[in-house]
Amino acid sequence: NTQAFDRAQITADTPDPPSGAFGRDSNGALNGWIYEEACKPLIAVQPEDGYDAKKATIRAAAKHALELGLTAVHTEDLRYLGGIEVMRRIHRELREEGIYLRSHQLLFHDYLDEIQSLGLTAGEGDEWLRLGAVKIFSDGAIGGRTALLNAPYHDAPHTSGMAIHSLERLFELTKRSRSLGFPIAVHAIGDGAADLTLRA
Repeated sequence: NTQAFDRAQITADTPDPPSGAFGRDSNGALNGWIYEEACKPLIAVQPEDGYDAKKATIRAAAKHALELGLTAVHTEDLRYLGGIEVMRRIHRELREEGIYLRSHQLLFHDYLDEIQSLGLTAGEGDEWLRLGAVKIFSDGAIGGRTALLNAPYHDAPHTSGMAIHSLERLFELTKRSRSLGFPIAVHAIGDGAADLTLRA
């Protein structure tokens, strides 16, 4: 909405980032759509939840999963929780409360420095919380026409989607993850993104 754009200081003259875009109408005015990493300035101006709110969110999600009969989940909580130690603490405290949900955590690539400083290894943890692969996004989604295709979209011939990372950056993230002993888990929806990922 307008207030969000104002707070993020995004105007019709703001250039699109390399791995994202601001939706525009035929006159070039912002239309409210935000594509992929163009969301970063908007996220940066949102107030961040405190520890108790973050814990309450994970508690509600875990309880809901258990109510549905799920006993284990594969997830990636870091982008919301903001740190590996916070993630581990919340899940440990929820178990102490009697909320027993097994969690296999992917680790978003922005946290490679923390992974390295903590000396973590893939598969580390216990039966309740285990560390999995480093999560990387290679492209977007079909619905927003941001999944990276090798050819233009049939119903949107002006685009073939977008890569979140250059091939060089994808190589770098893959190499660093592997050097730390972690496999990678890559979101790659389009065939173009799949090609990039397989090359990496």
